[in-house]
Amino acid sequence: MKKDYGEIKGYRKPLDNFPNSIMNKSDTGGAGRGSDKGSIIGDVICHGKKKYWQKGKSYHYHLGLNKGENTLETCLTLLLMKGINEKKEFD
Repeated sequence: MKKDYGEIKGYRKPLDNFPNSIMNKSDTGGAGRGSDKGSIIGDVICHGKKKYWQKGKSYHYHLGLNKGENTLETCLTLLLMKGINEKKEFD
């Protein structure tokens, strides 16, 4: 982190490339490892971003996010918490 970003004193935009990314190993048509020929990534979620899952590439997981912008996981967690708060229960 320090090598890539220096001293962190606030939010930073992620780097475009990440040498240890596993995105290029992920199955774009399902879960786990596999082919980049599927269409769930790009058509169902992460619209227009399938190119970042191509074999042989090493894009950062958060490519395209601005500094301080929430990840998909954070957005899903906030949506879940909103639903729990509105219903006053979790089932």
